[in-house]
Amino acid sequence: MPMKIRVVPWITGECSLYAIVRDGVCLPDIYIETLQEKYPDDAFRLMAVLDWLAERSIIRPSLLRPERPELGVYALYNHKEISHTKYNPCRLLCSYVGPTSNILVVGSGFVKSRNEPIQMNGVANFEAEFLGIVAKALHERIKHGEVIISGSKLVAVYLDSLEF
Repeated sequence: MPMKIRVVPWITGECSLYAIVRDGVCLPDIYIETLQEKYPDDAFRLMAVLDWLAERSIIRPSLLRPERPELGVYALYNHKEISHTKYNPCRLLCSYVGPTSNILVVGSGFVKSRNEPIQMNGVANFEAEFLGIVAKALHERIKHGEVIISGSKLVAVYLDSLEF
């Protein structure tokens, strides 16, 4: 049975983050819930970054770490611009949507090892490749007019425009 994949609003504001829901499971929610159990302080700091981003007018590339740039996949994490936070190894995989810098589609995440590239982490690499496929399909739907960008919102033209 094929996977059912949807892209749904997750965090909205000046910038919006859309979550990938795979077979009824919201990938970033599950990742953050896991972090809250294992690394509560890191989970709190990551959520603070997400709230901070929603208040910005753009999500500058300097705020994201390239993980699989050839796939358009980056990692959201505590950044030095947010001075009141310390380094956090927890990463949330994301990709820009559309021609602007105010919408991200967000997938799962992983805990980054300083010495290990994402390609050496089988689960994280799978999730990065999965996100890259969904982001590419979403870009195609935007290009063909099935999804319209209005400000920082994705507007589905058809009922299934945000389903894959």
